[in-house]
Amino acid sequence: MNEDRPVRLDTVSREYNSDVIVEALRELNYQYIPMTPGSSFRGVHDSLVNYLGNERPQMILCLHEEVAISVAHGFTTVTDGACPVLIHDLVGLMNGSMAVYNAFCGQAPVVVLGGGGPISRGTEGRRPIDDLHSAQSQGELIREYVKWVDDPCTLMDTVAGIYRAHQIAVSAPAGPVYLTMDVDMQEGRIAGDYVAPEVADFTPAPPFAADLEQVAAAARLLVDASLPLIIVGGRLVHVPGAPQLLAELAESLGAAVDGSALPSTHPLNVTGTNAVGDADVLLCIDVGDMASTLGTGLGNRPGRTGDRKLIDLSTGDLRLKSWGNAFSAPFRRDVQLLSDPVAGLRALVPAVREIANASVAQTRAAVVRDRVQEVRARQLSHVAEHWDDRPISSGRFTSELWDAVRSTDWLLTSRGGRLWHEGIFEFTDSRQTIASAGGGGGVGYNTGAAVGAALAARDRGQIAIAVVGDGDFFMAHSALWTAVHYHLPLLLVINDNHSFFNDEEHQRRLARLRNRPRENSWIGVHIDEPAVDFASIGRAFGCHAEGPIEDPADLHSALHAAVNAVLSGEVALVHVVTEAISDE
Repeated sequence: MNEDRPVRLDTVSREYNSDVIVEALRELNYQYIPMTPGSSFRGVHDSLVNYLGNERPQMILCLHEEVAISVAHGFTTVTDGACPVLIHDLVGLMNGSMAVYNAFCGQAPVVVLGGGGPISRGTEGRRPIDDLHSAQSQGELIREYVKWVDDPCTLMDTVAGIYRAHQIAVSAPAGPVYLTMDVDMQEGRIAGDYVAPEVADFTPAPPFAADLEQVAAAARLLVDASLPLIIVGGRLVHVPGAPQLLAELAESLGAAVDGSALPSTHPLNVTGTNAVGDADVLLCIDVGDMASTLGTGLGNRPGRTGDRKLIDLSTGDLRLKSWGNAFSAPFRRDVQLLSDPVAGLRALVPAVREIANASVAQTRAAVVRDRVQEVRARQLSHVAEHWDDRPISSGRFTSELWDAVRSTDWLLTSRGGRLWHEGIFEFTDSRQTIASAGGGGGVGYNTGAAVGAALAARDRGQIAIAVVGDGDFFMAHSALWTAVHYHLPLLLVINDNHSFFNDEEHQRRLARLRNRPRENSWIGVHIDEPAVDFASIGRAFGCHAEGPIEDPADLHSALHAAVNAVLSGEVALVHVVTEAISDE
């Protein structure tokens, strides 16, 4: 790894306010701090390098603020902890604001530290551009989609604010926070009477549990169901003990499970099959976007449960903000377990076990197992039928990728949307997937997030695999520089269908409704003429690159060569021309 290690630090002593600020970051055990350079935090920058020696935390240089925040966000999806990020003044925050919104939707504890000011207008030596780049309260720009904003003036308030920001970010429901660090305050000398706040005074809130009467009602509803379905949000996967609790609950009931917290090889895992569309009781655990899950996942309009009974085990509406519409669509809850998801599971599992009928559970489990096997057989048959299709089919793509990585210690950070073919990859360990709150992945997010996830994967001896769409990659391809500079173990596969295809479908549907030519739906949407050579972009950033791959017969060797390159210490990019998959 390129260590970016400073030299001649033996003469440096603790002298400036920014030295105290970075000590606070170390007290919080931050390992990395993604950033895009800016003069408004030059004091903190200097202290990170020349006082802390650029370690714990180490600066991770990114070439755009949206990428920097996405890297921090991606890191949290693997570690289940907070990650700070340094952002320059108001202008940097404007660049990164979309990524902050992603973190809000994804319930990611990203601690955004922005340089600001100077608050004092009489500061000597400051340039007029400082006023153009700052605001009286920079946090106003993103206040409506972060959990907390602070604009401290003094060193003590800034250190206490950083501790408080961390505390709020990681307390349920988790989410991003923002704090401004005044540039003059950073660069001032430590006052002789300065007393540092104690980090122990800012302990994150403990998990909160559900009402026991509601737990009993949920247990009875599940036990009496004909065919219960447990839908699990992605964040549960990395919480110690949670997958085991989930497996015990599912097996006690014979219930089907949809979600990555249960191994894909488990006989009750129905993810990607819709094998229990006739489930009569739904237990949704930590599902971030409930209305969309109920709509798209179970064949209903958003938010409709029909005759099904719904148990909601989550932090509920505590994450909502009055400003936006995210996650505010109404839906009916028959039982609400307002709780930290794991604390709720710990209460629900024994309540179910106490009244469950083992014979009924076995019968249900047999039904689920038979249905899953039938669906998986159809999925594999579809793969074989379209094996040699051009453009490359989703089944061929996913199968070849699985064959290339299956013998490695891998982490899948993104699946490339509709291109992903279920029933092929075998997820046997929670370390193989990221934690996701079911939101927060706007176009342009996945490449930067993959770099952050790869940073965490490297620290635990894994390689990261990201399948990213061509439109998504265009918006954040500079993240490749960061991956290569820090020698991250990342395999980035570009799913290139030459289109912002989701919008193409919107145009097609609208044309049909208006009785207009559907043949024109590609105009203003297709990314073609010229077709972009993403492999050449990868090579320009220093990646090992393969492609463009158009012939399915070339896919196997290209992916294996790329995996070998990653195992040898390179970042690898594979450009694959794929089919455009319609949901019509």
